[in-house]
Amino acid sequence: MSAERALADQLVAPLAAGAELGRWQIASVRSLDAGAVSVLVTSASGAFQLDVVRRSASPRSPGVTDHFEVMVMNHGDGAKPTAEEQGLAAMALAEVIRGNEQAVDVSRFVSAEKHQRQARSYLHELTERG
Repeated sequence: MSAERALADQLVAPLAAGAELGRWQIASVRSLDAGAVSVLVTSASGAFQLDVVRRSASPRSPGVTDHFEVMVMNHGDGAKPTAEEQGLAAMALAEVIRGNEQAVDVSRFVSAEKHQRQARSYLHELTERG
């Protein structure tokens, strides 16, 4: 198992693919990549992605712990409203992370701001290619 996989598993333990998180189900937990751990979640209303990053000085994500933020990846820039269902799932995931975060190396994660810049750059590249 890679260090990135182990770090992701440790951060969200005991959650894994197929686990329930309140009224949501975890579809997958991706290894740490580009400074974030992505958690794919499903609900009765569809699927969505939550990304876990290092907490910023002024967190704006719906899920916040002492060291991490859980961002809803809705292709917004922080100004776009978050769907309530997705925000509640982010808060529930943050509660799980809160119990694990002291044992996780936060220095391997990027800030929310940097992650948003990376995501926008990636989406721009896809649009240019498309």
